Amino acid sequence: MRDFMFNEEKKDELPEQNDNNCSGPISVAVIGAGPSGLALCHALESLKFTSNRDVLVTCFERSSVPGGVWQTKGDCNNETTKMYDNLWTNGPSHNLEFHDYTFDEHFNNKPVTVYMKRQDLLDYILARVTRNCPNFFEKYIRFESEVTNVVFNEAKQMFDIEVKDTKADTMTSYQFHKFVWACGDNGKPKIPMNVKSLLVNGGFKGKIIHSSETSTLEDDVRGKRVVLVGAGYSAEDLALQAVKCGASRVFILSRNPDGSLGTMCSHWPGKKVRVYWGYSISGVLDGGNSIGCKALEGKWPYGYQEIPDKASLPIRNIDTIIFCTGYHCSTDMVDKSLTKGFPNGSYCEDYNYQMLKDWKMKPNNLTSLIGDIKPDVRYVDPSTINLAYHRGVNISNPNMMMLSDFGFDVPLRSIDIHAHLLAQYLNGMVRVLSRQEMEDDNEQQFLQEMQYTHRRYNYDKNYAKAVDEQDLWEDYFEGEEDALLGKFGQEEMEVLQRFLGKVAREGRHPLQLLTKKGKFSKTSKAMLRMENLSLDHRTEMDPQGEEKKWMTYRDYTDGDQFQSLITGTKSQKTLSGKWLNL
Repeated sequence: MRDFMFNEEKKDELPEQNDNNCSGPISVAVIGAGPSGLALCHALESLKFTSNRDVLVTCFERSSVPGGVWQTKGDCNNETTKMYDNLWTNGPSHNLEFHDYTFDEHFNNKPVTVYMKRQDLLDYILARVTRNCPNFFEKYIRFESEVTNVVFNEAKQMFDIEVKDTKADTMTSYQFHKFVWACGDNGKPKIPMNVKSLLVNGGFKGKIIHSSETSTLEDDVRGKRVVLVGAGYSAEDLALQAVKCGASRVFILSRNPDGSLGTMCSHWPGKKVRVYWGYSISGVLDGGNSIGCKALEGKWPYGYQEIPDKASLPIRNIDTIIFCTGYHCSTDMVDKSLTKGFPNGSYCEDYNYQMLKDWKMKPNNLTSLIGDIKPDVRYVDPSTINLAYHRGVNISNPNMMMLSDFGFDVPLRSIDIHAHLLAQYLNGMVRVLSRQEMEDDNEQQFLQEMQYTHRRYNYDKNYAKAVDEQDLWEDYFEGEEDALLGKFGQEEMEVLQRFLGKVAREGRHPLQLLTKKGKFSKTSKAMLRMENLSLDHRTEMDPQGEEKKWMTYRDYTDGDQFQSLITGTKSQKTLSGKWLNL
């Protein structure tokens, strides 16, 4: 197969690394003792008796406690990104359950709620790693140790790593055979500085914060009018938290005119939340008390542009603006030559790929309308097609690895499955693919995804133009059953679940998502069913009467439809009270 094109020469790349036959111990440095770092160390601990070689792991964590972003500001002694105390999960709890430590074991056979409190999930994550290894943290983790520099020493074929002891304020240099970046995607707050500058320079009188700075959320929102910039799950959750804390009104600004993940709720408690689709802050009004917003339209593939002839939207008397605009991952400590392909919060990656002349898309609902379109591929989704990493292994230098949730909606499940595979790469139980094999597999994944309508629309400029010319999107976004564009959500779930199933199969993970014939397994179907039910909690709410008008999507009544993939235990049928009061 043909090589991927990176717009850079291969002559500077390292010679192929392959130590699968190495019998001696190898040293591995891991950065981060959050869910990813803990999962990798746990997998290596669990597999140690069947390992083909000894693996000596040191996990450096700059905080004083494990758990990464799942900790809160009050739990640790530094200023790393943390969650706020009252966070709840936004997806089904049972899709986060570990195969080797069940909820029944941890919660003493008490049914869990469909959506779980932050502290409960953190306790579960930490208890898992210490259950069979009581000295897990002493054995694997070096706390209050901040990695400040990572460079690959080509002469020695080792990683030179500098670490600062944040308590003693001393520096130490180390060398390791392997290096795993496991810092997580939520490293540093990402704020659109052009928008923040408009607010600051325009004299906005209210408070401006990022969603990671919500330790004083109640004081920032109680009795106040609040604007949330961004429409992902953090905006959804903070909107509900703001209502719980007594906000008088909450506005969500989504640049996407067709809505986003955090704007799917058909009902918001007390009708206190208003979502504006297709708007972005454009200035400050009323002497610093209000904001003006410009209208936007989509620009392929994931951009937006102003609609010049559409009137601006004023939002009056705003007290607090919270940027729910995501994060940059922490890569400052890693040499820039090693950071290509790291998570950056982007849904697309530049991709210069020449399709074979005789390639054709399989017939679908659109074929009779637009025919066979000559591809002009510009982008791919790095969640499934990372041009620098394959299954978390650096394609140019497989001694370098990366572990995160890779953008999947089942983050702990994705981390655990990838960690299981990476652990076996490290201990020699699974062969690390050659560079050519990795690139060939990436290409195969890309060609498979090009057969999906929405995926191809996002990748192929010519195809997107042909689809847009048919004016099909109105029926699609109005939810017409016979919409020719099909269902994007179902397509995405299928693509991502199938990809995760491939990783689970390659890593021989105990939870297999695909059958031997490549079909979805019963486990996989159950996961997808629960994801769809969770979506229904948001989109199918129809609360009637005074009592129910304060319902949120977490005030479910069908908990018995959610059950463990391992034990079969069903979730708690309903919450013990109103979510707003819990």
